[in-house]
Amino acid sequence: MVNAEQEPSAIEMPILVSDRSKTEGEVFAEMQAQTGTQALSYPIIFVRGAFQDLYENAGTPEQQPVFRGMHTVGGNILTDLGGALDEILGHVKEFNFDAITDMIANYANRLFDTIAFDENGISKLALDCDLNRNRWELENPDNIYDFDYDWRLSPIDSAARLNTFIKAVLEAERTDKVYVTVRSGSGPVGLAYLKLYFDQNDLAGMFFTASLHKGSYLFGELVTKNISLNAEALTYTNLLDEWKVQSDTAAQVWNVFSILNKLGLLSPVLGVVSTILRWTIVDGIYEKTIIPTFLTLPAFWSYVPPDYYKKGIKACFGNQREKYAGLIKKLDSYYEISLHADEIIKNASKTARVGMISFFGAPQFPLGPNASETGDLLVSAALSSCGATVSQVGSTLKGKVFGLKPYQQKYADGHNHISPDNTVDASTGVLPETTWYIHGIQHFDAGDNTLLAQMKWFFNADEMPTVFTDTEKYPQFIWREKVIDNPEWNWYHYEDIEYVAPDPLTKEQQIIDGLACFMKSIMTALFWWIK
Repeated sequence: MVNAEQEPSAIEMPILVSDRSKTEGEVFAEMQAQTGTQALSYPIIFVRGAFQDLYENAGTPEQQPVFRGMHTVGGNILTDLGGALDEILGHVKEFNFDAITDMIANYANRLFDTIAFDENGISKLALDCDLNRNRWELENPDNIYDFDYDWRLSPIDSAARLNTFIKAVLEAERTDKVYVTVRSGSGPVGLAYLKLYFDQNDLAGMFFTASLHKGSYLFGELVTKNISLNAEALTYTNLLDEWKVQSDTAAQVWNVFSILNKLGLLSPVLGVVSTILRWTIVDGIYEKTIIPTFLTLPAFWSYVPPDYYKKGIKACFGNQREKYAGLIKKLDSYYEISLHADEIIKNASKTARVGMISFFGAPQFPLGPNASETGDLLVSAALSSCGATVSQVGSTLKGKVFGLKPYQQKYADGHNHISPDNTVDASTGVLPETTWYIHGIQHFDAGDNTLLAQMKWFFNADEMPTVFTDTEKYPQFIWREKVIDNPEWNWYHYEDIEYVAPDPLTKEQQIIDGLACFMKSIMTALFWWIK
């Protein structure tokens, strides 16, 4: 079950360009046929990520798209924001922050109001995935299935729907087990399935790729209203490079940021900007659009790390808990599952093949203090791996004695689990022997059908494979250059990705940075006094 459109993908050996209307299962079947690879021992089900297309009258001749997915909407937001900067700056000059609040809220509501739920966690509109494309699935000669769903629902509801789908596949294929792969926002669905349905013994294995089963710091910062821009993460992303082409004003802002960064002043300036935003527009935007539009979606809260959850509920619904009681009850149910993610995954790995892939080498979206942890722009490798020890971008793991001694692997199990660049210690992850890490890949550059060859190898091997089974082809730490040269890997637009670390600060810049931090403290105190 998939959306009507997806990013084009390319598979070589021989070259095969998948049509935008094809499902992930069809793409895999074509690759399998053209490369002569062996059939899977059990059917494999791809569980789609979140923010896919949604339709009214799904499954009927009157089916119409209502939400076209974040790949489309996200690009529109970037373009529109660049074009709206002049108007925003005009309101700033007039200290008219209410106008900025209304402008942002109205824009967000136009884009997203159709997907909102009510205070009981029920969709305001009857939407679903593209059901018209799913009827071929249960007569599938290639043993490959795609599972789509209404990604806005609680992972508990989606897991129930997945369980029903699995039962149908088992009957259609006349087999007793399936493999399941989850990626990105479908990670919580996989986790909920393991908790609620694993004991039915229908699952032969599950593979998590860049998964949010432990959440993302970005969503944690959003629900706790911690609108604090992270200069280090901002410096390492290419977000500003993409934004600066949207308008002359955007280019000027980018130039100012670049100069401030070279002078070591970007962090304190962003600290002041963040403080001003929290004082002026943040509460209004939350009240008018973020809470009623996004934070009523049960799935949104499943992307919140457990450590943020209770604080987030208080920040968003503290004075309205009674009004949102129905929604909060649903959210609490999945929160109890997420608290035990490590235990649930370990349990499943005792009798099923459970593997993971995390991306690292990039920061996350530049919001909050944890955004500079190495990850993939959306999720830290520490979270997607369930516990790996990771460094900040541009830095390495630090040893004892104030980091003066070399870092030592935390759990000595006879294997090396430290990345060659000394930024990840995989020994502390929940599955250190079956978790792989790929360096330099953005979260959205891996589709649901990416890494098919590795997943197939993982599921089909005679004995349980580990990160040491094939160190030539699938070492624990894989670099982007190896990935893009491998015809069995399938990426969306890897050629556009480049992370360039900023030049190290000179002694003079370090002095300026120290003075800037001091000035930030003075200015923050001054703002509090004015307030």
